[in-house]
Amino acid sequence: MMKKQRVGAIVLAGMMMLSMTGCGNSKAKAYSKYVTLGDYKGIEYTKTVAEVTEDDIQSKLDSFVDGLAEVTDRAVEDGDIVNIDYVGTMDGEEFDGGSATGQDLTIGSNSFIDGFETGLIGHNVGDEVSLDLQFPDPYPNNTDLAGKDVNFKVTINKISVKTTPELTDQLVKDNTDYDTIDAYKESIKEDLKKTNETNAEKQAKSDIFDKVVSNCKISGYD
Repeated sequence: MMKKQRVGAIVLAGMMMLSMTGCGNSKAKAYSKYVTLGDYKGIEYTKTVAEVTEDDIQSKLDSFVDGLAEVTDRAVEDGDIVNIDYVGTMDGEEFDGGSATGQDLTIGSNSFIDGFETGLIGHNVGDEVSLDLQFPDPYPNNTDLAGKDVNFKVTINKISVKTTPELTDQLVKDNTDYDTIDAYKESIKEDLKKTNETNAEKQAKSDIFDKVVSNCKISGYD
């Protein structure tokens, strides 16, 4: 690993020679004896800018609408979707399968053991809730946990409602700087074009650098 890092530094120094000639950069000069620069002029490359598709735009619109389903002004209620982190412990020790981060849970779905979901009702985003519960007996999912006492430390990251709002001109006007869906879609399209252009430019520069490096010859290193 050290040799690869060292060789990489030498090649990079050789590249620096192209832009630092006459600048007195001692490190570049020290490495220059190991590097013979190959052809670095007139290198051909292809700059490929990804096309913005309707699916790309729709994905952004969906994210916009989904984001408006988030609840920020009240506590958890039955039927809400909560995003949580939780750590389960038994006798003070974490147990396998008892912890997760970024877990979406619908309150009232009975996806978790009794008391877990109802224990989150009335709490707000950012709250850490301590739940002292007991696994059912029998517990087919894991017979080793059947009837055991457990504690869950739960952090509520986000509260959302199941029904997302309908995308309308008024919704766009109330929540963006645009008055209509079409105007908002056009802004999304332009932003995606700029992002794709930037990504293509970065990839092209990376490709050129790789070709220049591949043309260098390294005679050795200390």
